[in-house]
Amino acid sequence: MTEVRPITSRLFGIRVRRGLVSKLKKVPGLMQGKPGSDLFCVEVGAQEPSAEEALRRFREIVFKAGVGSHFGVRSQA
Repeated sequence: MTEVRPITSRLFGIRVRRGLVSKLKKVPGLMQGKPGSDLFCVEVGAQEPSAEEALRRFREIVFKAGVGSHFGVRSQA
């Protein structure tokens, strides 16, 4: 993950290295802005809309999808 930025109040964009884009294309819970883009969006809860919460949610999603090791996630967040 190279960048986290707010898109809307509850939607955050997380930029990943280009070589890892293919690992995330079909992961449920992540939305890709445009085909081929390295920016994936994740929605966070209304109670805690922050970049930290977006990263926690991203880590949780990639762990459940079985690709967490590619993103440095060894256990569920």
